[in-house]
Amino acid sequence: MQQVWRTMREVKIESLGDNMFMFKFNAEEDKKRIMARGPWHFNRALIVLKEPSGIGDITQQAFTHASFWVQIFNVPIMCMEQETLVELGEVIGTVEEVTTDEVGECVGNIARLRIKVDITKPLKKMIVLNEENDEKESNIDKEETEGEMENKRDRDKLGVEVHMPVVYERLPDFCYCCGIIGHQFRECIKYKNQPQDKLEYGPHLKAATITEKMKQDKERNRWKSANNRSNGNEAEQTARKENQTESTVGKHNTNPPKPGNNCNPPSVGRRGESGWKL
Repeated sequence: MQQVWRTMREVKIESLGDNMFMFKFNAEEDKKRIMARGPWHFNRALIVLKEPSGIGDITQQAFTHASFWVQIFNVPIMCMEQETLVELGEVIGTVEEVTTDEVGECVGNIARLRIKVDITKPLKKMIVLNEENDEKESNIDKEETEGEMENKRDRDKLGVEVHMPVVYERLPDFCYCCGIIGHQFRECIKYKNQPQDKLEYGPHLKAATITEKMKQDKERNRWKSANNRSNGNEAEQTARKENQTESTVGKHNTNPPKPGNNCNPPSVGRRGESGWKL
């Protein structure tokens, strides 16, 4: 793990049994950075890091929560404020941080929050926001019948539902059947041999990190540049061939064979070693 963490000082690892380990950091800066940059995985399994509480009794330590960077999509513009985003994030877990721009504003329709999640419960995959309709009854057409007016008032009370998908950065293996981190769907007691695409959860809950997105954009731009150069070369070669064809046809039409002259009739082109010969 020290190679993965790239710590400045040595980290000692001591096994405590029951799949628990103690990490002893020789530098406080290393510990703070590692705790803040999680979650961490080992062989795609989640490592839950926790500072000991109380007197450090191992049996009293609860490894039930882990912090993730969570992305919430399709957030309404009026909800892109830190206070409102915290309220949305509290549906998932305990909000620790909200990503903002240089001036502290939340922009776009994708929110990014660091949230401490209870890993003993299914992952939250969707937040549904009920947008209330504030239209007054005076806006109802007077020619509507009493029953139609009642139905419209009921629809106005219901409002509009806004669905906001939730995805998690650096998400380790989790169950596509029950949505809990720690096992895969074939190991789940709820799995009944359903096809993977029929399960309630799936790999779509895994989000690309900022670093991964930057790499993807870089590769995409590199591919576009290479493709544009290739298309430019093909167009240049095609234009050159067309110019050569036009030149050859012009020479052929300039001096056509005259009847009665002792000349060989035009022959079919034959491919030679250095090109076409007539």
